[in-house]
Amino acid sequence: MEITLARYVPGFTSMYQHKLYKDVVDLLPEKPRFLEIGVSLGRSSWAWLDALPGDAHYDALDKFDIGPEDIPEFNKNAGRKPSTPGNHLDCWEGIANLLKTMSHREVWNFVLQHHPKFHIVKFVLTMRLQQYIQDEYGVNYDAIFIDANQSYDGVMQTLEHFKNTKVICGDDYGNPDWPGVEKAVKEFAKKYNFKLTEHRKNLFFILENQ
Repeated sequence: MEITLARYVPGFTSMYQHKLYKDVVDLLPEKPRFLEIGVSLGRSSWAWLDALPGDAHYDALDKFDIGPEDIPEFNKNAGRKPSTPGNHLDCWEGIANLLKTMSHREVWNFVLQHHPKFHIVKFVLTMRLQQYIQDEYGVNYDAIFIDANQSYDGVMQTLEHFKNTKVICGDDYGNPDWPGVEKAVKEFAKKYNFKLTEHRKNLFFILENQ
């Protein structure tokens, strides 16, 4: 199985959204420290490794609880995602089917090991976001990407925990299934005077600490 592009990897972030990752990276200092919260099977992770420089420090946080029962959902979405051309679907399905014999974390690691910048992956934490916050894990990042716990309370708790971060971005902004994301982001931006850039069409937001 040859994995060379983010679109080959099962997931729900779009190629249009991935193009905005470079906008985030352009706001960061040299040798940035980056945390991705919620990695699924590695689609967005691959795109972040594409965008980040080769001397970056990338960490990942996920509860890693996707199992074989989720394979049909991934494969169903593969067939209807316009951002995933048909000639890539065999790879998408092959990766999803690895969940039959490998754990979620093993599949994610398998995918990312194919990336030429896999060396920037430093720490991969298996835990729920709420546990990470409760245990007061580090907040020493230049940027974070949020794609987990999209409830209003969950997003606000995450934003508050990382309020000293230079750049915060995330998925599902403007998604009618997760109205709490937009509500929390707007309230947080106003409270702490973050510059908010909205990409509603791509369900993406960027918060820049002023």
